Amino acid sequence: MVNALNIKISNLTREVQNIERGVMILDSKWRRESGAGFIEERARRLLKMRYPERGEILKVEDFILMGKKNEG
Repeated sequence: MVNALNIKISNLTREVQNIERGVMILDSKWRRESGAGFIEERARRLLKMRYPERGEILKVEDFILMGKKNEG
């Protein structure tokens, strides 16, 4: 009876260690993939996104003023 319980404890301890290792791996992967560099690289690669060049940045106020010029 005691041996069976010791074996059960040993098996459960090993299972807990495996789960903890899995959590550490997932945490590491999450930290790497939630970083700005990874997200920017993926956006460039998958979505063909890029930072705007100088002169390509327009402010919302510019659109409002352009709309008012066209109205009146």
